[in-house]
Amino acid sequence: MKSCNLSVKSGISNEQNDQHRPLPLVGLPLNPRLTRHGSVSNSVGRSRRGTGDSITLAPLDLSHQASRASQTRPPSPHYPASALALTQTKSMDPGAIYIDWELNDPSNPFNWPTYRKWTLVIVCFLFTACTAFNGTGYPAGSDDAARELHSTAEVYLVGNTTYLLAISFTPLVLAPLSEVYGRTPIYLVASFVFMVTFIPQALAPNMAAILISRWFQGMAASVGNSMVAGSVSDMFHASERGFPMGLYALSVYIAQGVGPTASAFTTSQRSWRVILWWNGAVALFAFAMMALLLKETRGPVLLSQRAKRLTEETGKLHRCRADDERSSFPVMVKTSLVRPIEYLFTEPVVTSFALWIGFLWGIVFICLESVPIAFSVYGWSVGQKGLVLLCTAVGGLIGFAVNFYQEKLYARACQRHDGKPPPEARLYSACAGAVFAPVGLYIFAWTARSDIHPVAPILGLLIFNTALFPIYLAVFSYLADVYERYASSALAAQSFLRNTLAATFPLFSRQMYSSVSPPVASTILASIGALLGVVPFILLYYGEAIRKRSRAAVALEREEREAEEFYRREEEKLERRRQREASKSTVGGVGGGCEKLGSNLENRSGKQIKEGEEALVGGGGGGGGGRRTSFTRDQLDSKAKRVERQMISGDGLRSTSIA
Repeated sequence: MKSCNLSVKSGISNEQNDQHRPLPLVGLPLNPRLTRHGSVSNSVGRSRRGTGDSITLAPLDLSHQASRASQTRPPSPHYPASALALTQTKSMDPGAIYIDWELNDPSNPFNWPTYRKWTLVIVCFLFTACTAFNGTGYPAGSDDAARELHSTAEVYLVGNTTYLLAISFTPLVLAPLSEVYGRTPIYLVASFVFMVTFIPQALAPNMAAILISRWFQGMAASVGNSMVAGSVSDMFHASERGFPMGLYALSVYIAQGVGPTASAFTTSQRSWRVILWWNGAVALFAFAMMALLLKETRGPVLLSQRAKRLTEETGKLHRCRADDERSSFPVMVKTSLVRPIEYLFTEPVVTSFALWIGFLWGIVFICLESVPIAFSVYGWSVGQKGLVLLCTAVGGLIGFAVNFYQEKLYARACQRHDGKPPPEARLYSACAGAVFAPVGLYIFAWTARSDIHPVAPILGLLIFNTALFPIYLAVFSYLADVYERYASSALAAQSFLRNTLAATFPLFSRQMYSSVSPPVASTILASIGALLGVVPFILLYYGEAIRKRSRAAVALEREEREAEEFYRREEEKLERRRQREASKSTVGGVGGGCEKLGSNLENRSGKQIKEGEEALVGGGGGGGGGRRTSFTRDQLDSKAKRVERQMISGDGLRSTSIA
């Protein structure tokens, strides 16, 4: 027998078991709630985006639903758009009691106090900032490190390539671990490893020690890049995630801007090794904050822990949906590895977006090498050149402010489309960014000259970084809206390509800027960026047609239709069941009323017959002060029957006497 395992999961969607689900139905969650005693309540809620209708199933309904073995799945995250799936699976233990969150359960991360949510996400943002700081600050010591270790600057920069490549690959393997063990253990282990690996780099006797350490450090840093968005979606509903995700992106931008500036001044005043020491000190602070403040946020993991406690306390097996849907770790890793790569080559939306954001992200890391070269015409020191890279942080702040207007445009689109706007409503600011990003690069390319004030090329870099911020955010929100419960695979695909290009571009940046003049090199990058900038415009005008040719998007639409049909049939069944129950209760009520009325009639008619008999007896006695009234037995019986008929017709509700 199949059992009904029903729950709502928060966070980035878990897709590892999709191949085992014969009938996925997206968008309509079934949510039984856990009572105080660990039992499953008798209500199943149904919600649709843009509607407020609901279905409530009685215990009988749950028994019927059990034959369908339903469960729900949300998308990921992002933070952006959720799609919940109703799928068919067989329970491991049909006799288990399945639990889910109570309506206002204080243990549910969505119901935590606001201060607690923000404390946790700020700690996570701190770790993310440390990883970004390390990625952009490392190249500043390339020349000094190469001289001291008897190598070349290019070999030293390979250390950043290994760091970023590890960030690209590791999430494809680590992602399933959060499904099994939760986020907190992974955060703590990753932040500890990230901190410790600064020690062998700072004490490195040769370049090999640095390169090996950077690889393992990149593996740990990948958690800060890939898991933080999931932590946000664990605690904030989709409508609330815009602001915290904007702050997440801002923390990355500020760290990437401050990192090279601080490292450049450290190198010029002290040593490249000092950069690694104080980076390690900041990582130690982040690890300490995580160890003190971090709590598990993943809802399914918390439910699974509660089920185990209830099993121990009651002696009855308790489970949650996550316990049943979890596959073996090798299967989860296989899906996590294969699907993003498949999407990268078969889904045109993912391919185009990944190429666009990947190329622009690669330019950010090229600037770490090209900016010092371009601004050398002004005779500036290393520290002064590093100050120019603060444009990344300032551009992020401006882009963050501009993104509020994008949110306003999206809200208007929601109103126009009854609460369910098309995914392309996420692309308005990205289209503006597609225009201004190459414009900023062109300005930087042709104004970095000794006869032009340095404010001009700095302004060009500021425009580029400001334009890149809404593009960076649009990648998350648009792909999440298009692919819904498959969003984590789409996002993993673009993240893989984005970090891979960021890892490889700096390897040839010096050669490119040396072989051709800096203006020409920057012009080439700007022109390619302008060419790729047509992506959001094509999606804005033809996105719906492109999505209709996407296998994943078509599957989601089919699942939506199947879900609508499923709930239509369920509504019809429930309506028929309610009608039958109403008719039964009506018949039962009428039967009870008739029985009571019959008893009253019997008592009243018997009393009246008795009174008549007494009057008859009194009249036959011959004497008495009252009026003599004589009745025969037949007359008394006839009178009693007439009284009964009057009372049944309603007239008997009036006072009736025998006269």
